[in-house]
Amino acid sequence: MTDLLLTSIRDAILPEIQQLIESAFKKQSAETLAEKFLSVDAAQKMFEPKVSRGTIYNWVEAGYLTSYVIGGRRVFKYSEVLEAVQKIKKYSRKSEAA
Repeated sequence: MTDLLLTSIRDAILPEIQQLIESAFKKQSAETLAEKFLSVDAAQKMFEPKVSRGTIYNWVEAGYLTSYVIGGRRVFKYSEVLEAVQKIKKYSRKSEAA
């Protein structure tokens, strides 16, 4: 009797637990994939005052920014550009409203 009860409880609960675990992994994967990549032009516009392309490339050489090449284009991670704003005190992040 006890084994039958435990088996039926396990059979009823196990699919729900598996679904919760799968949805948690999917959510975490989606958040990871949600990292935006910015072109050089988009990265320029994030700074106030706006910086030149040359300045962006100089910051890559100096180690302030990390660039990635995807499909032959140089891109930057959004989160890393935000970190660079903090490192480079001379500039600030352009407000989203502007």
